[in-house]
Amino acid sequence: GIFSEELKNPYLPALSGPSVGKLRLRRNLKDENLKLESRFSFDGVFPLDSEHTYAGKWQFSFSDSKWETSFLTPRREVSFFRRSIIDIPKGEVVQFIEETGFDGIDINPAMKVQMTWPQFRALTFPHYYSSKIVIKDCLQGESRVSGTLFHGHTPLERFYQLDLKGAGELKFDYMAKDKVENVSLVSNKFQWSPGFLFFGPLFSAEGGILTGKVEGKWAGTWNEGTWLTQMKLSTLKIPKGDSLSFIQKMWSEFALDVTAAPDQTWNVSLKNKTLNLSSLTVDGVEPAKLSGSVSPAKKSYLILNYPKNKKWKPVRKDLPEFTW
Repeated sequence: GIFSEELKNPYLPALSGPSVGKLRLRRNLKDENLKLESRFSFDGVFPLDSEHTYAGKWQFSFSDSKWETSFLTPRREVSFFRRSIIDIPKGEVVQFIEETGFDGIDINPAMKVQMTWPQFRALTFPHYYSSKIVIKDCLQGESRVSGTLFHGHTPLERFYQLDLKGAGELKFDYMAKDKVENVSLVSNKFQWSPGFLFFGPLFSAEGGILTGKVEGKWAGTWNEGTWLTQMKLSTLKIPKGDSLSFIQKMWSEFALDVTAAPDQTWNVSLKNKTLNLSSLTVDGVEPAKLSGSVSPAKKSYLILNYPKNKKWKPVRKDLPEFTW
């Protein structure tokens, strides 16, 4: 149990083949404590997906309750290190820290190893841990991206953070503490790539540019909190996700489909289970604008307008009921 628990590593393939090193186990006859000392290594691979694997060397070092695992390629473009604290009598990990590094490789397969924010929120955590991905000059088309992706858990708080710079900037900070969750996203002309799955299934796209901010604070479910979104999405390619489906639900009240619209602006706020739409806009040959207020707890309304069409008069639609 103890070996399988520690070696339950998403980057580590099945252990097979020759290795070099030593392993020593000692048990005191007067108690149940197991003493473990080991150091060995073997040639292996670090898989990112079915098409991208990197050859290098895995190394393991065990010294009683402290276990270390590492991987490094000859050119140092991929690296991994993990230190775990093991409760040997119970045969389980009680704490670990890990860091993965990518230097100069394609950003899209590199990002596939990152846990998404919704996945992180849904997890239950039996122990302390922190996991960091450090990116240095990774290729994104003709640009290069550097930054960090960091998440972890203690009994007092949980956090999930992104800080990326390259073709624009993106910062995301999530903190859960004392049953209250806070989120902040700031994006400055950030170039989106298909490998950026941080927010799936809330949002993903094959490409596009994001500029703006999102702020939220809630306890319980998200629609019981307060939110502010001021975001411009430009040149989107194949956008999808629950957030886009929610926006589309309001446009559908006027039989308009904007799910594939490449240029959109979201200016909305949420408080007391009421979503106020300063403006949802779709740019194009004939830009459209949606405003109003929707809530599952009271009467709602939406107003459709075409700002550049002087012959068009705004159309209001009252909604006796609107569900999230």
